[in-house]
Amino acid sequence: MMPFLRVWNERSPFSNPMDLSFLAHGRHWPVHVRRRRDARRATVRLAPSGRITLTLPAGTSRKTAERLLRDASPWLRARLAPVARQLAAPIPETIHLPAVGRTWTVLRRRGAARMARADPVLEVGEDDAAAMAALRAWLKARGRAWLPGRVERLAKRHGFTYRRVTVRHQRSRWGSCSARGDISLNCLALLLPPEAVDHLILHELCHTRVMDHSPRFWETLAACQADWRHWDRHLSRAMGELPLWALPP
Repeated sequence: MMPFLRVWNERSPFSNPMDLSFLAHGRHWPVHVRRRRDARRATVRLAPSGRITLTLPAGTSRKTAERLLRDASPWLRARLAPVARQLAAPIPETIHLPAVGRTWTVLRRRGAARMARADPVLEVGEDDAAAMAALRAWLKARGRAWLPGRVERLAKRHGFTYRRVTVRHQRSRWGSCSARGDISLNCLALLLPPEAVDHLILHELCHTRVMDHSPRFWETLAACQADWRHWDRHLSRAMGELPLWALPP
């Protein structure tokens, strides 16, 4: 067995969804093991929170799983280093929301997070868990206040119609659009550059005309945003670069 890997359930290593642990930076990072029949190859993914997901084809042995983690060890250690630093100091001193172009100072005080009337200051409690919960609630409120207006402006500019906008706080999905024209957006989008937010919104607005991802959909999107491919790639990796304080618990 690898020195940085320990098995939580020796007799049935893949019976528990968290049966492996990767040791790095003085911490044991849980490895969530998924066995999928449709998986063609084994893959390792790292979430912003430090959660490691090991996806394996059906019938993969523990030895193969350990070899995969061994090969991924340098990459995992490098990617886990900033996560470990964030866990040591989870509450930032400042929060910048690129989408709206504003920065707030975070002060540790007793009581809930709130905006000061004079200066852009967020006051949060001394307890880290409570402070993170307050900052997440603040981020969601900011998203509900700002994102619907941006959707309205882009819809008018490009001639789209929709029914309503809902702002949620999700771990792995930026947005969605229902067949009825209901658009859902993730408040984490406020941490994206303005162009990426516009791409996300335009993507969902295009679904009000074309529900699937057929060539007609991409043609509709390209007519609205010529560099959509660039921002589509940006969105695909941005979720893995978000700060821990902003992620849903």
